[in-house]
Amino acid sequence: MKPLCVLLALSALAAPAMGADTARRDRDIEAGEAQLAKLTKGLVAGKPTSCLPFTRSTDSSKIEGVGILYGFGRQRWLNRLNDSCGRFRQSDILVIESRGQACRGDMVRVYDSGSRIPVGSCVLGDFIPYTRAR
Repeated sequence: MKPLCVLLALSALAAPAMGADTARRDRDIEAGEAQLAKLTKGLVAGKPTSCLPFTRSTDSSKIEGVGILYGFGRQRWLNRLNDSCGRFRQSDILVIESRGQACRGDMVRVYDSGSRIPVGSCVLGDFIPYTRAR
């Protein structure tokens, strides 16, 4: 009975911290979605594709709580990273393990920019194109 009481006590202590983490995650996602809206203003989302050649990318933006937005001239491609990637920050380093192009299912490793210690990993999803409305 004692181990159960200890476990329940520890759970009660951890609950407020978990609630704070959830609230922080929600704020990050909300801020990231607002940033995405600014970066894709005037653009319309198209049909997702599974791969994207890196050679076409002219720039990329990490959007905290959302994913990665790649740019090709006037077109943008969004890859939403799932929660298993961890709560990466703008300063973190994202390393994609791929072979010449990024594809759905490729591994993304997240490293702290100061210590270079791994802080998370996940896999890429589909790439959503954003183009100018006609």
